[in-house]
Amino acid sequence: MKRGYLGPYQLGALEGASEALQITANLTKQRSADIDAIFYAAAFQAGVDEFLISESMADKRGSQSQFVATRTSRIPDERARGNHDVVNKAFSAYLPEDWRGRDEFLPVGALLSFVADLLDSSDARASLLLPIGLPEIEKAKDKLPSELYVPLSGLIAAIIELQTEGLAVRHNLPRDDLTRFNDIISGDIFTEYSAAQSQLDDSRVDAEANLTKIQAVGRKLFTSNRHWLSLKKSSVGLLQVTPRIVDAIFGKLPGTLAEVMTNAGLSFIETRRRIVIYDFRSSFETVLFSNLTRMIATSSISKEHQ
Repeated sequence: MKRGYLGPYQLGALEGASEALQITANLTKQRSADIDAIFYAAAFQAGVDEFLISESMADKRGSQSQFVATRTSRIPDERARGNHDVVNKAFSAYLPEDWRGRDEFLPVGALLSFVADLLDSSDARASLLLPIGLPEIEKAKDKLPSELYVPLSGLIAAIIELQTEGLAVRHNLPRDDLTRFNDIISGDIFTEYSAAQSQLDDSRVDAEANLTKIQAVGRKLFTSNRHWLSLKKSSVGLLQVTPRIVDAIFGKLPGTLAEVMTNAGLSFIETRRRIVIYDFRSSFETVLFSNLTRMIATSSISKEHQ
């Protein structure tokens, strides 16, 4: 089973996109898109068949379909809050007291959330799913002290981005199509695809060779479901934790954060695991912008014929 972790910040972005789509739908009198479509995009691109989110965020997502609900597990808030508090304390020690309420510190907040999510996904032994992509650390450079910026920029630089041909949802996913998608995700070929994606976690498996396998199985899944799926370029980030990274990056972070990150890094080395990060910003933007464009265009055509 391939597990993917979605942190509160990333889920917040999805909810914000959902609200934007609904507002546009109300204004244009057009059908909106289901936010779960973005979850499907993640599932097919990353081979995920189980989503992990915090308890509090799960409670807020009351509108999710049964399709997603049955594939979502909750992480106790206490566990996720513990990692977030450690990271927040390390950041806040160097920042103005009111930094969270100031727009110029938004890139800092994105970076903080990324580090906390990285720890949460590590604890859960899950891949990290990033609907809005990796944080742009350069935008936070003038707001962070060197004690944070130098090791964290080294952390992001150590993530190796590999390109592959991934699966994507071909079009919008109305709820009456869910039965078909449930059949696909429950089938033997998707199970094989998910297992191949899971091998990226194993540092003993050659990543490039495994991506070739993922691509081959993905093509097989696409061939069987051409009406529903398409093939598109996608990227996956791999962080191979080594003693040098633990010492030169994790160990150089301030205070308790260094200890927590070092312990997590040593755990990856001992269990021979990689940190796997799926950046599906392009899928997220495609679902968002294509539906905004569709609703506005359809509304304009309707008005012209009135």
